[in-house]
This record gives sequence, structure tokens and C-alpha cells, in this order.
Amino acid sequence: VSNLLVEHGSPEGCVFRSVEEWLEAIKMGRYTELFMESGYTSLEVVTQMTL
Repeated sequence: VSNLLVEHGSPEGCVFRSVEEWLEAIKMGRYTELFMESGYTSLEVVTQMTL
């Protein structure tokens, strides 16, 4: 997941500032509310996700 948090189109590897911003960028913005309700409220928490 942490690799998905880096914007690959940017030469600097721009890091997203919020879960919502990241989900929007990967065309999954419709899941923002579900992420928040499930406790994934920060990018730090998202990087700890496992399958």
C-alpha cells in the first residue's frame, strides 16, 4: 500500500496529504467514507494495512 501513496507522475514523488486525496487520485474516492468509518483516517494507518 505504501507504494501507492507516492504519486508516480511526479519527478519528486509527491506524497499525498490525506486519505481522501490519495483515494481520489487512484479513482477510488467513493470509498473515502468507508475508509474513515473503518478507522483508516490517516495515511500512516493506511500504510499499515494488510490483506
